[in-house]
Amino acid sequence: MEIITEDANVKLASLVFAVNKSPESWDGWICLHITCSRLSSSEDAQKTMANTKKLLESCLKNVEGHSFFCDPSNILTICRNTSYVVLQEIGQHICDLSQTEDTSHVYFNMFDLTYQTQNFVDYYNKHTEPLQAFHLPEVQEKQAINHSEDMFSPPEEKLYKAPDNKEKTKVLLVEDDPVTRWIVRNALRDECDLTTAQDGNKALSLYTSYQPDIVFLDINLPDKSGMSVLTWIIEHDPGAYIVMFSSDDHLSTMVKTFEKGAKGFIAKPFRKEDLLHYLECCPTAH
Repeated sequence: MEIITEDANVKLASLVFAVNKSPESWDGWICLHITCSRLSSSEDAQKTMANTKKLLESCLKNVEGHSFFCDPSNILTICRNTSYVVLQEIGQHICDLSQTEDTSHVYFNMFDLTYQTQNFVDYYNKHTEPLQAFHLPEVQEKQAINHSEDMFSPPEEKLYKAPDNKEKTKVLLVEDDPVTRWIVRNALRDECDLTTAQDGNKALSLYTSYQPDIVFLDINLPDKSGMSVLTWIIEHDPGAYIVMFSSDDHLSTMVKTFEKGAKGFIAKPFRKEDLLHYLECCPTAH
């Protein structure tokens, strides 16, 4: 996935022109358009763009495509080799994050270019001023795809809950960054039952009540350090299986976490394989 910020409007116009000129060449491509309107402040706009960029880079990094960051009201991702549902979930989660952070005017639209090239170009003719001159010639309509089965379920049910008929490893994720929480949940949605805490105090409370098999613990938390949470858990449960998260991957940091009882260390940004490795190594994992 290529993230485009420089001259994004011009490059996006070129892409729409290419779709307009040769719609049959875009079979299999899917578009996600994020619009952030009437934001309460420029800080909200920048936060939404940063969250969107982080999600796209993490979830679609191995997917062929482009993301055009024109401005907060015009962020378009076009890609293939991924599913309509995945892009839906990303779009919905960006909206959910914005609502959580009191930015209520964020929404998204999607287009499957196998069936909706006309709709896509018409949409941009209407919503993007520089593209008013582009009009797709009449093309033979294809049978409409039915995405009714792809409608959203509540995130907690669709993304994070393990099937009731199969016992899963219990994972506690302690992470204050909402984007990182979503990335981990999405990566492990089929692998475990996962509960999250956004700060150290909540983590300590959940550790006692939830009794997880494994804890993924960020070093930097808003109320107390992850190291102090690690120390408390090990003092009360010496056999706890705790893996630390940190963007600080210096050897001294890693050694310090191991000295305090951590069983593993994952440097940010991480891969799904890093998480799965520790799930497999955890002695109480199911």
